[in-house]
Amino acid sequence: MDPKSGAIVESDKITEADELRNAAEQKTAMAKATVSLLAATDMAVKANAGFRAISSFPQLQDGHAVAEVTLLQGTTSKKVLEKLD
Repeated sequence: MDPKSGAIVESDKITEADELRNAAEQKTAMAKATVSLLAATDMAVKANAGFRAISSFPQLQDGHAVAEVTLLQGTTSKKVLEKLD
């Protein structure tokens, strides 16, 4: 997916049960989101000076949409949660 336009650039068919479950959860989280995944990722980077984002996934936590953002600084990585709703 193109993060700026939201257009799907490439897609693969999901057939594994775990992948299907994760995709369904991500879809549900994004349906509840009022903040874009890109905006939440930007907030995580701004709140963690010197780190850069290497991945960001929507998920549900206690019924609320959040983004799990993985950040990297040199060889140090950490995961942070940003609210999407």
